[in-house]
Amino acid sequence: MAFNYVVTAHKPTSVTNGVTGNFTSPTDLNLIIAKNTRVEIYVVTPEGLRPIKEIMIYGRIAVIELFRPPGETKDLMFLLTHRYNAMILECQVDGENIEIITRAHGNVQDRIGRLSETGIIGIIDPQCRVIGLRLYDGLFKIIPLEKENKELKAFSIRLEELNVIDMAFLYGCQNPTVALIHHDQSGRHVKTYEVSLKEREKDFIKGPWKQDNVETMASMLIPIPDPLGGTVIIGQESITYHNGENYIAIAPAQITLSPINCYGKVDANGSRYLLGNLAGDLLMLILEKEEKMDGTAVVKDLLMLIFEKEEKMD
Repeated sequence: MAFNYVVTAHKPTSVTNGVTGNFTSPTDLNLIIAKNTRVEIYVVTPEGLRPIKEIMIYGRIAVIELFRPPGETKDLMFLLTHRYNAMILECQVDGENIEIITRAHGNVQDRIGRLSETGIIGIIDPQCRVIGLRLYDGLFKIIPLEKENKELKAFSIRLEELNVIDMAFLYGCQNPTVALIHHDQSGRHVKTYEVSLKEREKDFIKGPWKQDNVETMASMLIPIPDPLGGTVIIGQESITYHNGENYIAIAPAQITLSPINCYGKVDANGSRYLLGNLAGDLLMLILEKEEKMDGTAVVKDLLMLIFEKEEKMD
């Protein structure tokens, strides 16, 4: 009788997710990338990236995010696998020994529910009050972040919008507030909802603002930190800033060449962002602000810069 023995011959090489933050220590700047079932941790040095740790996850990684709860001096890592196993990991360093420990974990799968056709979305409230997950059409899962809890438990909120393209938690809101891009027969729209934590209600609370009929190819939301607040809406033909009162749109020719699919915050105040597209180009989005007499600041204009690629001579 013949038997087959199947093993993985090579480590995964395709990068599925990536985040930056201070994970290994308060002073280390880390690049953390997910490659299917593995997490690679690098530290940024003057000489370049230096690998310091590689960990194996039992499951394919769907979401990876860093966050820093109140009272913590460095970031924690949230992971979600494609089988809906959620975990919060912490890095502990003792001399040359680097250990990754599990602070909390749990499974957030439902027995029933239609899997979302637009993929899994995982977002974290900027004030680290909740984690939000869109796993099923018509439902939004909330995981309250409570320090003493070792088990991650979620409750679901009904979501009217079925075709959700992207979601993000907004800064500076009294209650956790979600902004989302959704699609219907008349086009794409941006809507906001508040989450009530006191009663753990099964429905959203009406949000502070909404914007109907944004660009038909709008696909990404970038939440802007205080004091500016609001969100940037990335499309394939235009980039728009909106905070409920202020609305600014630009249509730079550079973004029509290839869809923008990732971004990174340059400044802590959110005045500059690096954007990357599918062609490998890097662009810089600058939010010009205006100081008012009462001490507040508003976005005055949006600027876009493109980094030219160096041509190598043979």
